[in-house]
Amino acid sequence: MTVDYDVLWSKRHEILRAAARYGAHHVRIPAWAAEPFEEAPEELELVVSFDGSRSLLDHAALQLEIAAILGRRVNVISDGGFGPVQRARVLREYAPF
Repeated sequence: MTVDYDVLWSKRHEILRAAARYGAHHVRIPAWAAEPFEEAPEELELVVSFDGSRSLLDHAALQLEIAAILGRRVNVISDGGFGPVQRARVLREYAPF
């Protein structure tokens, strides 16, 4: 199953509220998801920044909650592990949500 564009954007505020509950901010989506699409990958990847006090449990809980909101597989990636080259690529390939 793919993530439908209308579902993704209709759930935007719910996703951002969940991110805030788990200390995540600067949520980014793949650039292809920022515009209507006909075919999307089965799994949606989101890149987020976590507050320094957050743990792997917060990360996992956020991923599970967003998957439940969308009814699809979701991969939440923390931007904290990117080096300078990777960070530049992510900023090009992922758009603010």
